[in-house]
Amino acid sequence: MQARRFWPPIKHKLFYANLIVYGATIVLLVVFGHELMWAQKTLRGYVFSGNISPSADRLLVSEAIRGVKRGEDVEHTRRLLERAVQIEPYSNARLLLGYCYLRQARYDKMLACYEQYRSIDPSYIDVYRDMIEVLERKQDRKAIARLLTEGSKHFRRRLELYQPHLDPDVRGEFNLKALRIYKKAQEGLELLEKIEKRLNDSK
Repeated sequence: MQARRFWPPIKHKLFYANLIVYGATIVLLVVFGHELMWAQKTLRGYVFSGNISPSADRLLVSEAIRGVKRGEDVEHTRRLLERAVQIEPYSNARLLLGYCYLRQARYDKMLACYEQYRSIDPSYIDVYRDMIEVLERKQDRKAIARLLTEGSKHFRRRLELYQPHLDPDVRGEFNLKALRIYKKAQEGLELLEKIEKRLNDSK
């Protein structure tokens, strides 16, 4: 008695393979249809060189920066940046918006903006400098002390994490990036220590 063959003939195998591929495609379309439609609409202008049209918030930021360079009204720039922040709350537009408030002497709004940006990027040195200058005008020593403490703690932690060392398993480019971060943390800590010393000497 001839043993029963488990696998079908070659031509049937191809048929079943195509059937599986088509079936898997249909399942993917059903499960991820919404995401695929979004990608098709959003990335329509994508080309293999990697050129993707800037997002709406970046376009607004670029327009605001051009306006500043042309000497346009700060109010117009502020409105553009506020729209950018509404679109993308974690955009660097928040930092620029804080600077606009500073130029308009709207210090409470500037401090709120910079504080929110600091929660996004606590390593940006100019944020601490500008905030402390405004807090000095407001004679808010308690807020200054808090800012100095939090900033110093952050930069010391960065110095620990990115202390220069040789690692044969890490490529040179990564080591250079770590060294840049380390130097920036040094600058930040030195700035805060100078400000703290100046404030203590003025008491």
